[in-house]
Amino acid sequence: MTDYFSFIKSESRSWFSPECAFCFQQKNCISASAFSRDKRKHLLHIRGFREKQTEAMLKGTEMHKDMQTGVPTIDEYGIDRFRSDLRSGKMIMLKEVKCHSRFFGFRGFMDLFGIRFNPHTRRMDVWIMELKTSFRKDHLFQLCAYSKIASDPNFSIIHNGGDLRVYPRTPISLNIHLGMWISRFKKMIKWEYMENGNIVGQWRGYGMALARRARSLRSVHKMGVYNVAEIPACRNCYEKCGFYRSICSKIADVEDGKSKQKYFGRRKMLVNKPRLK
Repeated sequence: MTDYFSFIKSESRSWFSPECAFCFQQKNCISASAFSRDKRKHLLHIRGFREKQTEAMLKGTEMHKDMQTGVPTIDEYGIDRFRSDLRSGKMIMLKEVKCHSRFFGFRGFMDLFGIRFNPHTRRMDVWIMELKTSFRKDHLFQLCAYSKIASDPNFSIIHNGGDLRVYPRTPISLNIHLGMWISRFKKMIKWEYMENGNIVGQWRGYGMALARRARSLRSVHKMGVYNVAEIPACRNCYEKCGFYRSICSKIADVEDGKSKQKYFGRRKMLVNKPRLK
């Protein structure tokens, strides 16, 4: 059974924009969405395998369209208008922002992105919002990756004409605000990631955990022979996963790691204490 699914994989190379051909992070660049996947699923994904669209995925797509209605993309907004409005201190809101950071080697699409610059105080406020149908702890790693991208002084947005450097080259006071809309609970959760250029509280721990997870995911970017059965099953393995039906269910040890998908909140207490008489 351990030889059920193995293959020879070439070296992974990122191709996110034409600039990738000249980037020193081309072999190490990771999509922010990869941090919500475990190592086995990431290997299959970069090898070219894709999950079949499930009902939950289709609902998520519809939810994204509804929440992003009326919000322009960077190309619809216009590069010249973006630069002019940013300098004048206007609030800018964009959807599906294709961005990257060469320093961290991260890339991705932000569901909703807002930015406002105060030219008098040099304060730069950035809002990053993710739209999710349900909540998993892994989603926080994805949000943390987007925050790392936005905290890079050379943070760039990719548009049809090339790369757009967002921040001015002169010093600024950067503040990053995070949000996650969970349609399952009709609830918005908000966090502060950075205040005046300093990462806040718990996000420092997430940043270190993100670096460890990045090293783990990058370990399968190298050229070599990979046996899927030798990579542990995903911690949140569930039967409706497309990879589970086509690949993982045929590997003997997958049952040990299979569990139901976890959502935000608990329906009952973990420990039931007896009542006092």
